[in-house]
Amino acid sequence: MIDNLLFCKNCQGGGNKLFEMTNEIYRVIIRAKSEYELFSDICRVAVHTGKYSVCWIGEPDHETQLMNYIVSYNSNDEDIEVLNNYRFNDESPTGRVLRSGTYYLTNDFNTEPWSEQLKKYLWSRGFQSYLTLPIKKGGTVKYTLNVYSDNKYIFSQDQLQFLEGISDDISYAIDNIENQRLKNETQNRLNELSSFIHRAESTAHIGSWKVNFESQLVTCSEGACRIYGFDKNLGTYSYNDWLSFIHPDDLEDVIKSDEEALKTFSNTEKVFRIVRQDNTIRHVNSVNYFDLNSDGVAIGMYGIIYDVTDIKESEDALQQSESNFKLMMDLIPQSIFLKDLDGYFIYANKSYCDLYGMSVKDLNFKNWRDIQIAGNDPNQFIKVDTAAVETGKTQRLHDFLFIDYQGNERVFDIIKTPFYIPATKRTAILGILNDITEQKKADKDKNDILDDLIQRNRNLEQFSYIISHNLRSPLANILGISKALDAADITSEDAKLLIEGLMLSSEKLDSVIRDLNSILHMKHTNLVKEDIDLVQLLSDIKQSIFLVLQREHVVIKDDFSEISHLFSVKTYLYSIFINLISNSIKYRRKDIDTVIEICCTRNSSGILLSFKDNGTGIDMQRNGDKVFGLYNRFHQSIEGNGVGLYMVKTQVEAIDGKISVESEVNVGTTFTIQLKTK
Repeated sequence: MIDNLLFCKNCQGGGNKLFEMTNEIYRVIIRAKSEYELFSDICRVAVHTGKYSVCWIGEPDHETQLMNYIVSYNSNDEDIEVLNNYRFNDESPTGRVLRSGTYYLTNDFNTEPWSEQLKKYLWSRGFQSYLTLPIKKGGTVKYTLNVYSDNKYIFSQDQLQFLEGISDDISYAIDNIENQRLKNETQNRLNELSSFIHRAESTAHIGSWKVNFESQLVTCSEGACRIYGFDKNLGTYSYNDWLSFIHPDDLEDVIKSDEEALKTFSNTEKVFRIVRQDNTIRHVNSVNYFDLNSDGVAIGMYGIIYDVTDIKESEDALQQSESNFKLMMDLIPQSIFLKDLDGYFIYANKSYCDLYGMSVKDLNFKNWRDIQIAGNDPNQFIKVDTAAVETGKTQRLHDFLFIDYQGNERVFDIIKTPFYIPATKRTAILGILNDITEQKKADKDKNDILDDLIQRNRNLEQFSYIISHNLRSPLANILGISKALDAADITSEDAKLLIEGLMLSSEKLDSVIRDLNSILHMKHTNLVKEDIDLVQLLSDIKQSIFLVLQREHVVIKDDFSEISHLFSVKTYLYSIFINLISNSIKYRRKDIDTVIEICCTRNSSGILLSFKDNGTGIDMQRNGDKVFGLYNRFHQSIEGNGVGLYMVKTQVEAIDGKISVESEVNVGTTFTIQLKTK
């Protein structure tokens, strides 16, 4: 460009001024850091060194066709206002420059299609010449450089060549500035990204790496170096050096995994241990990807590595904590479960699972409706669960009877309470079952012992009564008669009567003593149990009292269809049968035939043996508490000694049973014997 400016015939100052202006513009271009700084200095040099009147640069808005003023030199406020309101079109100077990409020159405003208003303003400012040059950015006209002069025909061909060259240089400088800006911006972004990656790697304990298969070199990021304990200033290691840091117990698996992945170029993820130079062991998770060339050949591998030592240790600690918790829960005697509102078990300890004969693994996540055992009432479970959820309060269920999978009766005190699970944001039911079966059994045993003591006390009272009444009365008669027989004036006839009375009293005394001996003998007899055929037992009894049954028109109906055999003490059972049958015959009604119904059935408590007759019955309101007492008689007109039912009760209790009675006068009596199955 300088060669074209060596001769300028029509410009002020000649070639020296152009040369000086060229040098100064080049200095401006070299040191400019921004477009605005470049534009400002260009306008200043054009006025100061180029001796032009005004120089300004604007950016055209193609939509509004207005010029956006950017910078100017030697212009006043009115100039700027005019410039901001200047509207161009395709035939205006600005429009022609934008379309053609070349300069537009006016050396005489009168010969150009300027608006009269603009011409008047330019003349008022003393401008005689005007030049508009295109300034390109990225190959497209982006700005216009506008120069005004007070002289006509100042823009000679030499000056035009010079100014066109300046325009190209400015365009080139703008592209350089933009490129440098983009470069700086990119570099800043890279620096920010690199800094962010470093911070992220440091915070998240991650790093990145890359392996070049040809060079067998591994390049590691700062984060990866930190994880492996490498020197971060090196950053590049051989593949064998990298392998040497893998824990010996995991090395074979890592190599095998990479070899398998290489066959299909599949991405892999694996967790293994590394051993740092300071011998500390870390757990890492490596995600690997293959780097393929355009031919689909693997030329390397890259990936991300995570230091998961803290996570692994936390998981191990959590797993150990869970194991300890499960062990503790399985060792406690209470049965504990957690189930959702749909009835699915979330957790159940061993004690609870044992009730259903299932393992913890088999029961968890099953629905309780699918494991119900026959004999249990599910409505009770639902009722308590519903109450706990609806009220949000703990519910207690006392003395709850439960049948386990083996058919054993268990008694529980149950606590059920709402339990919120944060992970699912749902409410579940926490149940705690306290097994009080043994406690209930112990309480029953205590009550049985107490009942036995009470009964023994009653027996003692009975014996005391027998001694004070039944024994003392005949004994007193004997003593009285003996004294009477010693009298000197007794007649033979009186003596005979006294001797008869003595015999009766002696027989009565002997009867009482024999009864007491039978009772005492029964209480101290070892019980031998055997299988008893009830049909045969009753047949034997019928045979032994055949004449009585026939004479008194007694009918015995039996039903042993449900249970026909008992494992018990045969002599006692025979005595019970014969006493109760004899009792029914003795207290029969005279106006109807006597019917005795005997049956043996099973109920929830064991075996039920019943004897029912249609006899005279007993007034239970008056004598209900005396039925099984010793020497208690309720029909004085009927012969008896009041020992039979006492003996029956004693024998029933001796074979671990209970006897009860229901009776109504002139309707009949039913004796019911409850026997345990064992």
